[in-house]
Amino acid sequence: MTKLAYKEVVNMSDQLVEWLNSVGIFTLEELKEVGSHKAFLLIRDKIDERPFHVLSALEATCRDIFKNELDRTAREELRAFYESLG
Repeated sequence: MTKLAYKEVVNMSDQLVEWLNSVGIFTLEELKEVGSHKAFLLIRDKIDERPFHVLSALEATCRDIFKNELDRTAREELRAFYESLG
């Protein structure tokens, strides 16, 4: 199984790739199948700072866009999901 490589995927730091790999998500296809919300839930206990930034990066990666290209609606939906987690 090929691991996600930072240089191959936008929005992904080496740390984020490591977190995803630690929960069994090794490829971009697997990340897209799982989705940004579930992937975030799987790794959120590992995130020590800027968790909303990580969630946004996951969503943008699933959409094959840069994080700053997420539209207002997408950002608002992500914010609502994030805030619902308490």
